This record gives sequence, C-alpha cells and structure tokens, in this order.
Amino acid sequence: MYYNEAVAEIKKLGLLFHTAGHGFTSAPFGILSSHKGDISDDIRQYVAVIDGKRTLRGNFSDTNLCYSNPKTRELITDYIVSFLKDSPEIDLLHVWLADGNNNHCECDQCSKVLPADLYIKALNELDEKLTENNIDTKIVFLSYIDLIWKPETEKISNKNRFILTHAPFYRTYEKSLKDARSLPDLPDFKRNKNTYPVSIGGNAAFIKSWQDFYKGDNFLFEYHFWRGHYSDPGQFKISKVLYDDITNFKKFDINGYVSCQVIKCFLPSGLGMHVMGRALWNDNIPFDTISKAYFDGASGQDGQNCRNFFRKLTELYGLDP
Repeated sequence: MYYNEAVAEIKKLGLLFHTAGHGFTSAPFGILSSHKGDISDDIRQYVAVIDGKRTLRGNFSDTNLCYSNPKTRELITDYIVSFLKDSPEIDLLHVWLADGNNNHCECDQCSKVLPADLYIKALNELDEKLTENNIDTKIVFLSYIDLIWKPETEKISNKNRFILTHAPFYRTYEKSLKDARSLPDLPDFKRNKNTYPVSIGGNAAFIKSWQDFYKGDNFLFEYHFWRGHYSDPGQFKISKVLYDDITNFKKFDINGYVSCQVIKCFLPSGLGMHVMGRALWNDNIPFDTISKAYFDGASGQDGQNCRNFFRKLTELYGLDP
C-alpha cells in the first residue's frame, strides 16, 4: 500500500531507496516470515539443525537455515536475483539472515565455520549472479546478533557491490560512542550459547573489528527511538546520547546512520528527531544550539520556558533510555 507513491517521491527528491532486510530465509519457499507451525519435509531439509532437530524457531522470521548446504544458498540467491529483476527502482537492497539469537545451524558442516563466513559466502555468490544479469543494485549486509563476530575464512570479493551496516541491538543508551575510549577484547563465539554486549565499549569493539575487516562503505543501523525515548519523555538524555554518537562517527570511520524506530516519537517533544537531522547534516553544531533552535521554532516566545520544562522532565524521570 502506497509503495509506488513512496518510491516516486523518493526518486523525485533524489534520495536513495533502501528496502527489505529480514525475510529472505522464508520468501524463497513462498512462505510469509510470520508463518508458525508445520512445514513440509521439502522445506525442512533446508532449516537449521538445533538440538538435533530441523524445526522452526517461533516463526520463520526467527528461523535460520542450513547455510553450508549449497542448495540453500542457491535458493536464496536465485530468489533475490529474480526479485531485483522485477524491482529496478531499488537502490540498496538489505539482505539479512533470520532475526532472533542463538539460532544457527549445528550440523557438522555449518559448525566448522562462523555464521558470518557462510553469510559472506552466500553474498559473494549473489554478487556473481547479479553481475551476470547486469544488475547494479547495491547490497547492504548486516553485523547483528550472532553476525557481530566477523568472518574468519571468507572475504567480500566485490566492495563496489556491498555496504556494511552495524546493528548493535543490545547496547545501552546510557552511554554514547563518545564514551568508548578503551575497547575490551572480544569474547569467543559460542554457537547458540552466546551472550551479547550491552556496554558501549563492548559494542564499539565489535564495530571496530568489522570496520578493520571490511574497508568498504558502511553505516550504523540504530535503535535510539525504537523504545529508548519512552523512559525519557523530555528527550534531553536520549537526544544527547544520539548527538554524541553521531558526532563521534569519524572516530570509528562510520559513514552514516539509519534509524530503526517508531514513527510516532514526537509526543510530547520532537527534539530527538530534530537533533538527528541537524547533527547528521552538520556535526559541528553544538547540542545546546540545536535544542535552543528547536524549542524557539516550535514554541515561539515561550521556547525557552518549554526547553527548561522538558529538560527538567528528563531530570525528574531520571531513568536510563
């Protein structure tokens, strides 16, 4: 619904059209990612083995596949090629694995390498097929959950095709990248028994490890306004964390930002979205200048009274985003 209208406006404004993400583990089988329950044996053979069983983990969106199986990768990559042939309007296609955590295949072949190695292997195979079909769409690949452990054996073969995005899903929003001064050693990968970093230093260490591995284009896929603002109705704390993240991108060679968030995050204040836009456009503008301009523009002669009110609201709640 409204897809064509949205794409037309994106193109008219000269913007890049990103789409997709999770779902390429179920779509090749003609099944919705929300599917729960039984699956046929024809499909089951491609599902990840966990605790000796090939079965869905909740729904199909949360279920990884047996990526060491060449036929699994063939099904996924052939589907994506067909999809892009029918969708030339797409500038950047996000190709992610399943959602959820600790859900990767435990078969003998998959267990020999990290999930990220099989992911990169499939992406390289996809690139070859796209090149053969003269499709120049960029592919966005994801460092997320179990994929935050970078590959050990595989390398991206065509940097002109791929853009890396980091999605630090479990990170705290009490601290920002500004506070990531010393980075801890990375924990070992433990198949389906992993714990994930919460501290800003732990997350920054994983980001840096991927940045060292892949020297191509990249951006951060973040969650500041997914739910962090609900505990900060004044939005001063979460907005300052966001500001300090954006203004420290250069320290980690991060090139951009995509916000995974609720749409309706403007009540009672739209400060956070204003800070996001202004800081991404110019990271030299002080936070106080941005917040003052926002409240002056939103509330006129009462701007500074409103600014003080919302700052006090943040202080009184005293909760971590």
